[in-house]
Amino acid sequence: AFNALLKTLEEPPSHVKFLLATTDALKLPATILSRTQHFRFKKIPENSVISHLKTILEKEQVSYETSALEKLAHSGQGSLRDTITLLEQAINYCDNAITESKVAEMLGAIDRSVLEDFFQSLINQDEARLQERYAILENYETESVLEEMMLFLKAKLLSPDSYSILLIERFFKIIMSSLSLLKEGANASFVLLLLKMKFKEALKLKALDDAILELEQSKESVFQPLNQNANAPKQEPKSAERIEGTEKRENTEKIASVETPQTPMLSAKDRIFHNLFKQVQTLVYERNYELGAVFEKNIRFIDFDSQTKTLTWESLATHKDKELLRERFKIVKSIVDGVFGKGESIKIALKNQNKSALEEVKELKFPYSKPKPTTETTAETKEKEVQKNEIKEKEVQENDTKEVQEAQPKQAPTALQEFMANHSNLIEEIKSEFEIKSVELL
Repeated sequence: AFNALLKTLEEPPSHVKFLLATTDALKLPATILSRTQHFRFKKIPENSVISHLKTILEKEQVSYETSALEKLAHSGQGSLRDTITLLEQAINYCDNAITESKVAEMLGAIDRSVLEDFFQSLINQDEARLQERYAILENYETESVLEEMMLFLKAKLLSPDSYSILLIERFFKIIMSSLSLLKEGANASFVLLLLKMKFKEALKLKALDDAILELEQSKESVFQPLNQNANAPKQEPKSAERIEGTEKRENTEKIASVETPQTPMLSAKDRIFHNLFKQVQTLVYERNYELGAVFEKNIRFIDFDSQTKTLTWESLATHKDKELLRERFKIVKSIVDGVFGKGESIKIALKNQNKSALEEVKELKFPYSKPKPTTETTAETKEKEVQKNEIKEKEVQENDTKEVQEAQPKQAPTALQEFMANHSNLIEEIKSEFEIKSVELL
């Protein structure tokens, strides 16, 4: 049929105009759509549809309720033709007396009185009545229940006996979230039950202004007895009690100062190094959880020397933990190089707390013996060795100056000087025979 009409549409007579109407333009062939001009009509407003239905019913002398016509107009979705079809069915179904309850029954929609009772029992916290109305709503499709609730709340918003705007807004948001759950494929009965529980929780929420007012009142009630105590006349204690109180306070302050040692404040540089060490702990955890737990438990950061690129830490590991740290030291070393050295190799020095005082004394007495792990970093030991050498040099210089000062008033005998100068070979033979290291003139 469309193909037969196509030639006529291509070459229409001058006195003919073709008006084609359809509710679904996509069903027409593309050849027809390309040869016609399109006019898209908007939906007819529900008020206009209702007024037209009233005109028809008055001419037909059929009684009606306005709320019933509103349901018919809403079901027609802006199409007058569909709405009139529903009106004809309603006249026959209601026996020439159109009521809202009969129309709702015919359309399978929810009666407005059910929704009215549902929300009223919800607000009044009448649990028994609410459960009865909820059981009725369960007999309908959840999506249609949500749509009917939105229409009911819209009507309530425009009516004089409306709920609070804040409450309607909360209900509306809950309905919209429930619709989105349905679109995602959630169970319909579960969504409806969740809707009811959210409605009940929404009633417990307070407006922001009310919450602030309540908080201020509670604050005043809390501080009121304190203010009364502050305004009350103070009783001066007796002299003996006052002295005892000051002594006790001083003693407690002394005890507190002894018990709580003051922790030294870290410099910005030290804080950076501590943070880098924490980063090492985190990376070791990420590489191996067991190794990370042992590392965090036993290894304590001591110092980092950026000049010598030496990281010093203290190890408390024993037995299995110590073996695990030795076996997987390469993993820790690579992470330390990446964090502290940014790819460069970092020296790791170990602080040992178990060294005895005797070993430390031996190290001081015999510096040429085999070095042992000390409680100081390598940088600190180098600095101390340099300081010791400087002190020794100063002592030698002071001794030399003292000897020179003592020797100055005495005049050495020239004969002895001449003897030593003339018989140097003899003196060398005596030194080598008796293993004398040096000969000095006093």
